[in-house]
Amino acid sequence: MLSRKEYQTEINELAHDIWNEALEQSDNDKDDAQDLINETIHERVDGHHWVIYTRYHHAILAHSTNENAFQDVYCDHTAGEYLANNGIDAMITTMAFYAIEADVRDAIYEVLAA
Repeated sequence: MLSRKEYQTEINELAHDIWNEALEQSDNDKDDAQDLINETIHERVDGHHWVIYTRYHHAILAHSTNENAFQDVYCDHTAGEYLANNGIDAMITTMAFYAIEADVRDAIYEVLAA
């Protein structure tokens, strides 16, 4: 099972990797790197094995500080439609994705503030 410490370590590593990748792609221009971050975060989180494999989803939601981040994308009505059309497993996957994405984004902001 995924521990809180393992979760936070992975989030921090993802944040550092994404920031370093964005810096590399932008020839170390921090402003340009910040512009690349959103796309890079989405791609990296979408392909992360914790998002791909459902056995991690409940642990993600338990450890995330942004377990309700999906509500930034889905209002109650659209979340209800999504749930009705796709089922609870798809909804939990979506919730886990947005939770990790928000946690990585928060961790990147901490890197930028340092």
